[in-house]
Amino acid sequence: MARPLSTGQRLRAAREGVRVEQITVAWMTVEATLSIEAGIVAHSLLLVAFGLDSATELVTAVIPLGRLSVQARARRSPVWTRLSAGRPGWSRSRSSGCVSTS
Repeated sequence: MARPLSTGQRLRAAREGVRVEQITVAWMTVEATLSIEAGIVAHSLLLVAFGLDSATELVTAVIPLGRLSVQARARRSPVWTRLSAGRPGWSRSRSSGCVSTS
């Protein structure tokens, strides 16, 4: 059985999660922008649709980024808690306060 993380370990993990999410958001921003622009130039509905799908994923990636940012600063934010509570498959661990997928 895994032992619970210390506060310092949780903060380090949250900071690493923030970095990963920042890279993910940056990548999705480039992907969505280039796909939509290329689709418009090429008159390709498929490329535009792919870009819009990436934009949708980008919006959903902002929620865990915000939540992890709050955890990395060791504060709680009821706004991110409410937003992530509405996502299917996401639950909040009572012992650590971290987001986990089920």
